[in-house]
Amino acid sequence: MFPSSFPSSLSPAPDSLSPAPAPTSAAEVAMPEEHLTFEAPDSVLGAYFAVQPAPLQPPAAPPSPLAAGTFPLPKDSIFLAGFRTLWQPDVRDICWRHEEVEWHPVGIAGDPVEYRFRNDDYVTAGLLFNFFLIALVVATSWRFLRGQLADFFYTRERPNLFNNREDNVLRGRFFLVLQTCFMVGILFFGNVQAFLPQTFAAQSPYVILGVGTGIMAVYFLFKLLLYAIVNHTFFTSAKCRQWSDMYLISVFATGCGLMPLALALVFFDLPVSDTLIAGILLLSLVKILLLYKCYHIFFQRPFGVTHLILYFCALEITPVALVGATLYGVGYALGL
Repeated sequence: MFPSSFPSSLSPAPDSLSPAPAPTSAAEVAMPEEHLTFEAPDSVLGAYFAVQPAPLQPPAAPPSPLAAGTFPLPKDSIFLAGFRTLWQPDVRDICWRHEEVEWHPVGIAGDPVEYRFRNDDYVTAGLLFNFFLIALVVATSWRFLRGQLADFFYTRERPNLFNNREDNVLRGRFFLVLQTCFMVGILFFGNVQAFLPQTFAAQSPYVILGVGTGIMAVYFLFKLLLYAIVNHTFFTSAKCRQWSDMYLISVFATGCGLMPLALALVFFDLPVSDTLIAGILLLSLVKILLLYKCYHIFFQRPFGVTHLILYFCALEITPVALVGATLYGVGYALGL
């Protein structure tokens, strides 16, 4: 099967199954374990194909406890424990030090959604409360309002003896003033949002609404104090009471007229310029009616028109101009 003769370099090695010769020296007897070698199963084939002797390998290490079911992260997690077989050392390092991984957003930034009062639950609740407040005042003071409207173009020299004393009072006066202030605050916010964008971007919407409402509250408080001082100085108490009732009715009418404008501005996106024009027209109509009643209550005498102009300009026109300038100045100052 094999050739009878081999080259000297391919001479067959002794068979591995043949008994090894006895050691001849103490160094061979003391040979360590890592230097032990074994011969190929077939020494002839091994010699022919020049197979080198291989050292004996140490036994394999036992499996690590982490591979036997222990979750490999430093801190255990019930959710991630189900994926422990997917965790490799590199993946584990990246996940455990995720704050070092740089993140780059994809896409472009969109335009932020503009704040609207119709999406605000508190403002919507306030408008609903004002509506029920107006309905309550009309229901409880209907006889008084009906009598004032019937006698608006007629001034009685003496009070009506057939009227009940309880029916001659406008109930909820304080809340009516606050309702009108809140309506003006809503319109003030709309004007700031449209004409003073730097203020709208710098301040909270509630701050703008509160500032407008507070300025109007101070305005009405100042007007009532001014009327009390001037009217009780120059006129009788009966005429002062009659004028006070008429002025509160004008405030109530102003609030009722501004409420549809505020609702249209908040829920139907009525242009602010149209709202401003409608508000000025409403305020002008109320002031004209007050001028008529002021003449019939206080100045039905010779040269009364001159006194009427002085009185009305000092106590009505000038405060309105001042409060308008104050609202604009405060709105501009809030944006600085």
